[in-house]
Parts: sequence; C-alpha cells; structure tokens
Amino acid sequence: MSEFLSVLEQGAKQLEIELSQKQAGQMREHWRMVCDYNQKVNLTAIKEDNLAAEKHYLDSLLLLPYLQYGMHCLDLGSGAGFPGTPLAIAYPQTSWLLLESLQKRCLFLQQAKEALGLDNLEVYCGRAEKAGRDIQCRGKFDLVTARAVASMPVLLEYALPFLKTGGVFVAMKGPSPREEVEQSANALALLGASIIKTEAITLPVSGESRTFVLIKKINETPDKYPRREGMPEKAPL
Repeated sequence: MSEFLSVLEQGAKQLEIELSQKQAGQMREHWRMVCDYNQKVNLTAIKEDNLAAEKHYLDSLLLLPYLQYGMHCLDLGSGAGFPGTPLAIAYPQTSWLLLESLQKRCLFLQQAKEALGLDNLEVYCGRAEKAGRDIQCRGKFDLVTARAVASMPVLLEYALPFLKTGGVFVAMKGPSPREEVEQSANALALLGASIIKTEAITLPVSGESRTFVLIKKINETPDKYPRREGMPEKAPL
C-alpha cells in the first residue's frame, strides 16, 4: 500500500490537487476494501496498487475542476465507486449519489461509505431506467458523471433525466470518442441537451489520454425518457 500512496501523492502534486493525509488515507483504505471484496465479487480487473492509484483514483480526481461548492452530483454506474467515492473524499463540500444496478456491488458501496465515514455520499441500488423516473432522482442533480458505462447515445438517455435544467453531464471517455459524439446528435436533440466542450485530459504518471465530453441540459427531458429497462441499449436514440 505504500506504493499506492506514493503514486497517488505524486500524481496529485502534478495535477496541483491538495490532498490531506486523512483524504489520502481514506483513498488507500477504500482501495484495500476494493481488493478484499474483489476476491468474491468482480469490482475491478486492476490488481496492482500503483496502477489503481493512477487509473482509478487520479483518473477520478481529474473531474475536480468541474465541481463547485454545494453541488449535488450523481455517479452513474458507479461499480466499485469510481469516480464518485474519490471525489466525495477530495471535495466533501459536494454531495454524491452512487447509482449501481448490481446488488452485490451496492452492498460494497454501502460498506465503504460507512467504513470511511462519508456523510456526503449515498447509494442507490437500481437501474438507470428506473431511477431516472424516480421523483426523488429525476431533475435533481447539478452534475452527472459516467465512466466506461456505455456508448454516448445510450449514456445520454440514462444520464440526462437526472439533471436539473442547466446541469452538466460529464462523460468520461477514452482518447478518441469522435465517432460516438457524432452519433449522439439525434439523442441530444430528443433529450434537450447540447455538447458544450470536448476536453482532452492526460493522466499524470503514465501520460495516457482521456477525453471528457461535457453536455449541458438546456431543456426539460420529455417524460417518455428514459424508456423501459433494456430499450436504450437495444435501440439507441
């Protein structure tokens, strides 16, 4: 775990992110919990401490510039808690809802929340199609994030119903999402949103490339979206 902290702290310094000893320790403890739970439930294919520090935690922290004080944020398809958990740790003045459809992963997310004492984080166990119609979730968030969940047209139908008008969805993509972006024009028009920026990002240690696609919700999403479970993937907009 010393290598995990070394890479985390080195990368944070390069990104000009200030992490307290407590915050770095919480991330290390979260990773320890991920490793333990990963032996019985698939949470991540990454096993090495140094790779996890960069490709899970620093990768998540790349979103910090998009956060503002008091934001209510949703992590769509949270999995092991990335990027929501590291961001909840690093910026406690934001609140996070981790949305995950698999019960066993939800159990892990809840255990991690309690073990780490993250009062600004909650877990919602369910599919995006159902949660997007839940009155407690629909139109309630300032920011939605998604990391390696689905293609852009599918992601948009999942994510946009959760946003307030004027809110932003940040799709965390690989180095070349151009084709996905081009395929999203119809979904953007139907769902009431517009791409405001596509930003190339570089991981601080390996230099690997990422792309963040920022989408702003400009109108209310029509009531018929999201469609019933499975439809966004079977028939993308």
